[in-house]
Amino acid sequence: MDTVAVSEMVQDPWQQIADTRPFLHNHVRIFEHQYRHATWYVISNSLAASYFRCDEFSKLFLEQLNSVKTVGEAFDAARVQLPDLAPDTAEIIRLLAALREADMLAGLPEVEEQGAATSAGTAKKPSPWLQAMLRPLAVKIPLVDPDKWLGWLAPRSKAVFGVPAIALACVLAVWASLLAMSRWPELVVHFESRFMDWGNVLLLWFIYPLLKGAHELGHGLVARRWGAEVHEMGLMFLVLMPVPYVDASSSSTFANKYQRMAVAAAGIVVELLLSSIALIAWVWLEPGTLRDAMFNVAFIGGISTLLFNGNPLLRFDGYYVFCDAIEIPNLGTRSNQYLAYLFKRYAVGISGAKTPVSSRGERRWFISYGIAAFIYRLFISFTIALYIVGKFFIFGIVLTVWMLFLQFVMPLIKGLKKIAPEVAAQAKSTRMKAVCAGIAASVYLLFFVIPLPHSTHVAGVIELGDRAPVRSGADGFIAHIIAHDGQKVSEGDILLKLEEPGLQSRLQLAKARLYELKVRHQSLLVADLNAAAQVVDEIRGARAEYEDLERQSRSLEIKAQRDGWLSLGSAADLPGRFVKQGDLLGHVVDLRQVRVRVAVEQNDVDDVRRHTKRVEARLQSQPFKSVASNSVSEVPMATNALPSPLLGSKYGGRIPVDARDEQGLKAIYEVFQFDVELPALSQDAYLGKLAELRFVHTEQAVGIRLWRHLQLLLTRQLAG
Repeated sequence: MDTVAVSEMVQDPWQQIADTRPFLHNHVRIFEHQYRHATWYVISNSLAASYFRCDEFSKLFLEQLNSVKTVGEAFDAARVQLPDLAPDTAEIIRLLAALREADMLAGLPEVEEQGAATSAGTAKKPSPWLQAMLRPLAVKIPLVDPDKWLGWLAPRSKAVFGVPAIALACVLAVWASLLAMSRWPELVVHFESRFMDWGNVLLLWFIYPLLKGAHELGHGLVARRWGAEVHEMGLMFLVLMPVPYVDASSSSTFANKYQRMAVAAAGIVVELLLSSIALIAWVWLEPGTLRDAMFNVAFIGGISTLLFNGNPLLRFDGYYVFCDAIEIPNLGTRSNQYLAYLFKRYAVGISGAKTPVSSRGERRWFISYGIAAFIYRLFISFTIALYIVGKFFIFGIVLTVWMLFLQFVMPLIKGLKKIAPEVAAQAKSTRMKAVCAGIAASVYLLFFVIPLPHSTHVAGVIELGDRAPVRSGADGFIAHIIAHDGQKVSEGDILLKLEEPGLQSRLQLAKARLYELKVRHQSLLVADLNAAAQVVDEIRGARAEYEDLERQSRSLEIKAQRDGWLSLGSAADLPGRFVKQGDLLGHVVDLRQVRVRVAVEQNDVDDVRRHTKRVEARLQSQPFKSVASNSVSEVPMATNALPSPLLGSKYGGRIPVDARDEQGLKAIYEVFQFDVELPALSQDAYLGKLAELRFVHTEQAVGIRLWRHLQLLLTRQLAG
């Protein structure tokens, strides 16, 4: 039998169902919603907790299906009333097939498909094991029906939803936020030193499910408060960790959007409240297991809200709150559909492509959200995968490859299969191939050909060159400051002058007595030689006293012992200050030999060591001025000892240190130290102790850099 004969035997899909008389099941309800001054309808299956959203024409068409009218008659009747909203028959076929698959429609036979046109509408749902394979980080296992005990608990928890309770929660959240900002360095130190300890990881395995259980309980209670039914509760294995979940999707039937938003936001509010209480407790508790547990609750509640549950870019609670807030239902799916429409309409040139835009202002949301959500999903997926690579190397590599397949390859295959019939029907195959080739070439150029700027940012501690001390040569009061702080001086220059009351008068008296003894000695040489000899001894004593006082007078002038820049510790407090002989007043520093010692972590050391073109430094005292350097030398051997505690997390630095080290010098991981020579600047430039350095590397394509980092990671794993 040839192909033509087979085609003639298979009727058009519409002809197969046009004379059938399907009808909606009794457990199906239709609810009206308002979005941006437009009316939409939610079709609910109360037995299976499945929901569909449709427009006014689809709702009118479905109401005609009463087992008396045929599909064709119902379609014609709806088209008479709403001619401008009538879709094509292919959309009606997909709608009916989806409702039949969801057990909402009876009396509709299987449609024998002629091609791929109706495959999307009649495709079977993937089996549970296949769904688990497609979502390896979130596998759901339903366990119980919590509707009865939630119905019993909801009336007894009304106080939780009252104004006083909400006000108290807001106060606690603000208090916790202020504490977090004021104690941020302590929080960082605790995280770096304690969070990934095996004991704390075990504690996390107990705390996380309990916290998520409270989160899901919030959803269920708020949903039941407004009459929604909650019939499914179970476990979701989120990144291999068992987490409770509650299916409160029945709240999507609420006509009031603020009620829907409240149900979706309930879990977020519960987590924020618990994390606020935990953070406040963490501040007041002594170190120990209970304090670690409070930190875990605060961290999980805050991070999960920011990155996952509360983030509208992922399809968790924040997404549904956001959709209702801007009144764009099904934002994620429709954004993808709109981007696909733009591709088909303008890139491939397919005429008649249908846009999902149904109201004013949706286009900009679809474009911005679709792109942002795609990028963020990739970021989260790869962050989780790379984290697992660091802990379980082989499993992490497999997971990363699988993520690439799910995020890139699989959507690409599905999209191409969906668009293929339209491309063939409109003879756009050549243009389609050209567009795909152009996209592939652009991706290749972007990732493997076009070099992009790349740099590493690290903090360093300033180490000044050779320094000569400036010390007081005598006791006295500082009378004059000749050279000012930061001034360049030469060896022998007078820096400060001291004043000792009575020293000059004693010097004059000693000088006069010495002169008197010399005159007396001259007169006695003629009259009495024995007496003259005795005067000689007195002259020696007087001369020694005079020379000592003269040295003291000269020591009141404090001079520079070398060329350099003067650094006075407290220049403003020096005038009139009494100092003792030997007191340190400052230094004369050789700024021609200033260097910055930096500690580079292992992930960045290869770039710093092999691919640095130049270094730019920003000093703490001059944060808006960049100082260039090309002189970089590596200190041999990796070490856990930091050159300064200011570089460690205990004192606000970036490198995590061991919390048990009181000095804050012991890094948790080995670091590599480098010395960067800086040019001579004024002393004012080096008043601060820290500098921010930017190692500018050789420009490379993103793909080459990623491949090189993967090689380094593999080398470290094999060496370990």
